Amino acid sequence: MLVSSNDPDENPFPNGVNILVERPAEISSTTTSPLIGATSITPEPTTIQFQSLKSTYNVDEKVVVELVESGSRAQTVDLWIAIQLPTGDLLFKTRSPLFPFVSEPKPFKSSVFAQKTTQAILEFTVPPGMGGNYTFYALYVAEGQNPLTEGIEAVSQSNLVTQTVTLAN
Repeated sequence: MLVSSNDPDENPFPNGVNILVERPAEISSTTTSPLIGATSITPEPTTIQFQSLKSTYNVDEKVVVELVESGSRAQTVDLWIAIQLPTGDLLFKTRSPLFPFVSEPKPFKSSVFAQKTTQAILEFTVPPGMGGNYTFYALYVAEGQNPLTEGIEAVSQSNLVTQTVTLAN
């Protein structure tokens, strides 16, 4: 909507303008801007969760880790994936086939487009001798930001999802 006047001293709507746009359920609310009286739309926060990840796996069983998002986001984000080992060490998933896990904090994927709502994270067959509890972490973060140095609340663009999996020996 465009409202204008040829008189620079005239405000055609001195009390502001409220515009209510009805959207599907993914839009949670509308708010009125105090500066111009216009209404802005606040989307539902992006929620992520692991899909098809069981709580226990046996030797020679295939583990497939996928991440699915719901909600509404327009911006690109960085996807951070970490795995806490039974020893307590934290490793970060990378896209490198030579170094799929590193101890240095870094995003798994940078600049993830809003249209990409399912992410393949990891797939492997449980080998003997790898038993223990492994905790998977996933978080969408504002592009170029580090949640460990800047704080999760300051840079997160989704919920922090965690899931612990037990691998049998």
